[in-house]
Amino acid sequence: MGRSSSSGSTTPPHDSVSRRARARVADPGPAAVRPAVGRVGRVVAGAAREVHAGVAGQGFGARPVSRAWSSVLGLLERFEAVELPLAVFLEMMGPIRPRFYSISSAPSANPRHVRLTVGLLEGPALSGDGQYRGTCSACIAALEPGDVVYGYVRVPSPTFAPPADPATPLILIGPGTGIAPLRGFLEERATQHANGTQVGLSQVFVGCRHPEHDYFYRQEMQDWEQAGIAQVHTAFSAVTGHPARFVQNAIAGAADTVWQAIQDGAYIYVCGDGRRMAPAVREALAAIYRQKTGSDDETAQQWPAQLETDERYQQDVFA
Repeated sequence: MGRSSSSGSTTPPHDSVSRRARARVADPGPAAVRPAVGRVGRVVAGAAREVHAGVAGQGFGARPVSRAWSSVLGLLERFEAVELPLAVFLEMMGPIRPRFYSISSAPSANPRHVRLTVGLLEGPALSGDGQYRGTCSACIAALEPGDVVYGYVRVPSPTFAPPADPATPLILIGPGTGIAPLRGFLEERATQHANGTQVGLSQVFVGCRHPEHDYFYRQEMQDWEQAGIAQVHTAFSAVTGHPARFVQNAIAGAADTVWQAIQDGAYIYVCGDGRRMAPAVREALAAIYRQKTGSDDETAQQWPAQLETDERYQQDVFA
């Protein structure tokens, strides 16, 4: 970082996160910087006492510096009188954690091509100041053909993979970007089917807000359905009058089909939101079991756990 600006003025005798420099520092996001906000808030407060006369007319102190979701970089942009040493700024930054994305393609279809399905996190910052963009998703969205991205393949534990026998039927539940690994399963089944292998039917439950806006891999789903390897059930949360708003509603609406698939030995795979969707799906399946067997609530709730023990119920979920 240079010690002189384009105007020729000299910076303090230590590197600092000045206005021009801050424009080139990537904000790692609220999760990484929240612990540091209190510290930089104290720095700002100290600077306020020293430069009070110079900033009194700017409304300094009208808003609390420790406001929830504020970032270090945001505070420095807000209080331009503060000269925070670069070393202190960097020490405040927590390490950026790696982002893990499910591979949404099958190596049998193209062993040298890896597909990812990534939702771009972008919207008004929770601090109320400007826009917030997801660190990794925004980086990926800005990539151009030919750009190089470094990553590695991690085998999840426990594993999340289709059964070895391609004739085994599947129940695939993946709203939104949760479809990612399940698309890989379907692509593998499509490749096997094209090569003359008998494959089991997959009951696929996908969901989004509107089919014209965010229905991922819509054409492929239709193609696989026409090929006879999948039966697709949809949920659209923003379409008035659609039979299912969420995937758990679609599962309940296809109770007979789902139950028959399970009776035929289907393996169940759930991918996506682990906070609301996954528990709701589990409850929908338990309700089908209760309806079809006449069992009590306790037995119905224990049934998915037994499927998990038998490795016939697998989840790849995130908070």
